Amino acid sequence: MDSAGTYRQNVRVRPPGAGEAQGGADQNSASGAAKSKQRESGYDKQPGEGFNASAGPTAKSPFIDPSGSTCPDRARLIIRMQRIVFLLDSAIGIPGTKVQFGLDPLIGLIPFVGDVISMLLSFYIVLLAWRIGAKRSILAMMALNVLVDFVMGLTPVLGDVADAVFKANLRNLKLLGLSQRW
Repeated sequence: MDSAGTYRQNVRVRPPGAGEAQGGADQNSASGAAKSKQRESGYDKQPGEGFNASAGPTAKSPFIDPSGSTCPDRARLIIRMQRIVFLLDSAIGIPGTKVQFGLDPLIGLIPFVGDVISMLLSFYIVLLAWRIGAKRSILAMMALNVLVDFVMGLTPVLGDVADAVFKANLRNLKLLGLSQRW
């Protein structure tokens, strides 16, 4: 409220030169250029008119094409991935605690062969991520998680405990921006 007792609206004022073009023979082209500058600067946006999703600060999608149009079976593959991650990393819970682990550390109890089987199942998740259109950088981080999990699992008993704690598959799902629920 100002001194006259009226309420002022919070109005965004255009900077000088952002409005209409100043006279001249090319007024139509000049006003078109001014309007495009005005649009780029964010002034006079229509309600509900947003910024380009691929250029905005919120466009941090782990997928090459966030709409998923490159893969017609994207939803089915995501559900398959979530189910596999659940089975490998958190299918079994200890009653009375929040501790959960899956088949990954149990399979890893078989020396070397169990770790290789676990690694192959984890790389299948990376393959599914590739099929739904994940970016190369995300796929590289996912592969690194799988390799770290494999190397940690090679230690006879402590490796299986580390497998239960590290949960590479769940980390990979989070890299994709997906939840564990299916």
